[in-house]
Amino acid sequence: MPIHFDDTVPPNILITITGKVDAEEYDSYHDVLRKRMLAARAARMKLGIIVDGRSSTPPGAKERKRMAEFLEENEALLAETVAGQVIVLSNALQRGVLTAILWVRPFPMPHYLASSREEGMAWLATLRREAA
Repeated sequence: MPIHFDDTVPPNILITITGKVDAEEYDSYHDVLRKRMLAARAARMKLGIIVDGRSSTPPGAKERKRMAEFLEENEALLAETVAGQVIVLSNALQRGVLTAILWVRPFPMPHYLASSREEGMAWLATLRREAA
């Protein structure tokens, strides 16, 4: 599967997406993420999510539709259980396109577009310090 979950830096989840991901793989990814969020709700904790898409192929129309449906169906759960989400993309053009999309349909939790995982982890750490 071109989507890998790494839970070794709790309460953060590092998600790496490589290559082309089809709609069914996004569905499986969303199922795993939903389970992680439900577990966070039960534990009364907030997750930090870092999605590293630097080695991924941009999603097609069908895959983007699945992502939008997941966000819409899970908006309240995302807001309740995710302290912040970082999207790591390799170039400024990709980050600019995503920024424009997020102006139209923002995430229900704080988010940050980064060029590296380290930059994203630093943002999440700052976000947690400010919330404490």
